[in-house]
Amino acid sequence: MKKVLFVLSIMLITSVSAFSQYHTAIGLRGGSHFSGITIRHIPGEHITYEGILSLRYHGGAMATLLLEHQYNTTFDVDGLNWYWGYGAHAGTWNNDNNRKFGGDFALGVDGIIGIEYVVPEIPLVFSLDYHPYINIIGPDFFGNGTAFSIRYILN
Repeated sequence: MKKVLFVLSIMLITSVSAFSQYHTAIGLRGGSHFSGITIRHIPGEHITYEGILSLRYHGGAMATLLLEHQYNTTFDVDGLNWYWGYGAHAGTWNNDNNRKFGGDFALGVDGIIGIEYVVPEIPLVFSLDYHPYINIIGPDFFGNGTAFSIRYILN
């Protein structure tokens, strides 16, 4: 048991410096719209890809892909970043109360603006964002919502 704790401690200590500049993180997103699983990947400086797989109210599912531009904040806090971006979503949900999957198909465009904090001591990222969207096909022409996400840093 001591050996396992020692190895885990070494792994944590050697990876702490990488947390502020992570490449991929996965976690949970909760909010008024597009709640579910979120994954963010940072392939280079200032560019981020985010995917959101969410379960919709009254049944259904929505997949969202976003291209985001990420920057450090002016508050001079290590690990505190802000981002904005755009993308698209596609999925289905029902507008009636029978709560079954299927029903109305939706396809649209999205925007996002938010702030994130990369915890320096542990492999976690916390973020808060505002996410408006327009359905080109489907119900609810315009919608928006805020969400809070917690992601675990993979690398």
